[in-house]
Amino acid sequence: MASGLLIKIHQDLESAVRKKNQDSLRTLRFLLSEIHNLEIAKYPPAYTKGGLTDEDVISIIQKLVKTHKESIEAFKAGGRIDLVKQEEAELAILQKYLPESI
Repeated sequence: MASGLLIKIHQDLESAVRKKNQDSLRTLRFLLSEIHNLEIAKYPPAYTKGGLTDEDVISIIQKLVKTHKESIEAFKAGGRIDLVKQEEAELAILQKYLPESI
């Protein structure tokens, strides 16, 4: 059974397709590919019942958030403002799926 967070991500992807929101489409498709890769690694064969938990999905999102933050710093240092804006947009999308810190 899919986690609640994974279901929400799929619903948001469908919404992004209907709205033609390219930033969301790109980010959510990449996120889902990372989730699928972990699913294959953790539960071979890939279609084992049970699947990933919300904690598994959150760990992937946290990894991607860290990568985006590092990329933003590198692009700022390189003067690539266009890529900084793209990374910041993707970072904002990913952070929607993280639980709020206490």
